[in-house]
Amino acid sequence: MGGIEAKAADEILAGLDRRWSASRLPSSLLACDSAVMIREIETVTLFRMAVLAVLVFTAPVRAADMAFFIKNLRKEAVAVELFSRDRETVWPGNDKVFLIDPSSQKSVPLSCNQGEHICYGAWVDGNDGISAGVGPDNDQPCDTCCFICVEHSTETIDLVP
Repeated sequence: MGGIEAKAADEILAGLDRRWSASRLPSSLLACDSAVMIREIETVTLFRMAVLAVLVFTAPVRAADMAFFIKNLRKEAVAVELFSRDRETVWPGNDKVFLIDPSSQKSVPLSCNQGEHICYGAWVDGNDGISAGVGPDNDQPCDTCCFICVEHSTETIDLVP
């Protein structure tokens, strides 16, 4: 959480503390036994945690521009797509692919969300049975084909025979 969001959260939670302080509680609650007071404190604590969670999870997402440098070391043309693991986004999208000629390379700039996980899927053009990364349908297991979106960074993908 950034500095502004943290400050806003602190101010909201401080306001909740003032609203729920003992001096503002109804006299009927002040006269209750300790078990009732503990339940009331637990309720306030849960409410504060819920407010904090909403603030944390609704913090604005920062866009980042990064690039992938893809080297096709194969003797066949290769189709490549990049898939977000954090949202329903595919690059280049719209049923298109990055087509990389045999023994060539391509720089692919993209805009992503800072910290987003991006995985590549590659396959021989015209034969998706020969694939790499997460494959053409983003459904293959892969330990080394995912990267984290970092502003002004470049990741290299070597597609080998």
